[in-house]
Amino acid sequence: MIALAAALLSTTATTAFARDHKTNSISNRTPTTNPIDTVSVDDSAKKTGDDGVSATLPPPTGSAVTKGGGHLIYLEIDSAMVRPRTHRHPARQVVVYTPAGYDTTDHARMRYPVLYLLHGSPGYPTDFIEFGDWPALSEKASAETGGVAPILVMPDGNYTGEKHGDSEWANSADGRDRFEDFIVQEIVPFTDKRFRTIQTPAGRMIGGVSEGGYGCVNLALHHPDLFGSAIALSGYFDNGGFGWARKVLGFDGEHLRSNNPLIYLDTGLPSGEGPRQWRTVRFFLGAGSHEKTYTADTVRLADKLKALGAPTTLQLADGKHGWDLWNQLYFNGIKTMLAAQRAGLAAKDQP
Repeated sequence: MIALAAALLSTTATTAFARDHKTNSISNRTPTTNPIDTVSVDDSAKKTGDDGVSATLPPPTGSAVTKGGGHLIYLEIDSAMVRPRTHRHPARQVVVYTPAGYDTTDHARMRYPVLYLLHGSPGYPTDFIEFGDWPALSEKASAETGGVAPILVMPDGNYTGEKHGDSEWANSADGRDRFEDFIVQEIVPFTDKRFRTIQTPAGRMIGGVSEGGYGCVNLALHHPDLFGSAIALSGYFDNGGFGWARKVLGFDGEHLRSNNPLIYLDTGLPSGEGPRQWRTVRFFLGAGSHEKTYTADTVRLADKLKALGAPTTLQLADGKHGWDLWNQLYFNGIKTMLAAQRAGLAAKDQP
């Protein structure tokens, strides 16, 4: 069962958030937005979807924080696909940004594209807000291109079985933590039920940084019927022989190959996905020009995707593996995707 809790502002949570980030070597600075404590929503707010999954919806007021012109909504999900992160924190945090105008009467019937954002390792869903302010960058890109700013969905992908939380955003070899299924079977269906989304691949983007850059490409190639675009920043894509990946993906050759894009782009996937399906996905691939493995893997991936006929933009920029680089690349990536969205809508309007 998926259970959700709405969020209220809390000074206590601010202290805990800063402590968590210091522990995980991301930053010990005070967050720029107040994080939240969670409060249970009364069972009377529950409803059951078509697939029989019961979801508790957040209340319409008191659950959002204004950010970037829209609202941030802090949710928690009890997942059937992945183990609880810790005993103290059994639920998985999901942060959702609804863009400017989403809650207005003028847009009450409007449906929005969605961008699912996968953090790196170590990382948290809030990284895209605390270190990137990607909601504001999305709004700016929307204003410059005329495209519709997307709903941003930022789930927690930390793996219980590895001290740094590195899940690879993949289904583990032992089946205990199915992060790919968590996104595809839980997060996407929940988002489509809870928010006014465009429920086609053309309306779904997936993106990420570092580990999340790898994860978003892997998921887009595994599920081209679900995701129509991917924005991958500083990812690694030859993911078969490294120690951290083996902790999740194990030592089974087929499982490793099926989660190694630079291998299976040449062979297709056992599940049947191949060049014909992959050509329907648009890719923006970015990396620092001197990020070594990340740069080399990104260039190799871009070359392979272009050779297959998938619309692919490659951008290399000055910068180190971190948020200064990713913020620059993300802005260009989301502008690329929103411009393509705008061009697609214009083409449909032609007689």
